[in-house]
Amino acid sequence: MKIGVDVLMVGLGVQLATILFFCSVVGRFHRHTRGGYINASAGEGWRHMLIAVYVSSGLIVVSFLKPGKGKRANESRSGRCID
Repeated sequence: MKIGVDVLMVGLGVQLATILFFCSVVGRFHRHTRGGYINASAGEGWRHMLIAVYVSSGLIVVSFLKPGKGKRANESRSGRCID
């Protein structure tokens, strides 16, 4: 039972690290594009997509960090999968 909880916690940590790394890459892209490195003919739709990426990533991180209020937090505390 203990090894299952350990594997679950490592998996959640890897997921969180991956999401944070992805957000840092997207943030760097966003900073570069705001500096005028993008063609003006690209339009403005991509900026709205970046905002959607930021919001969805933020919600995912909140679900990881809010103990006892989400499926993942309950799984990690109890060591069992909840359907």
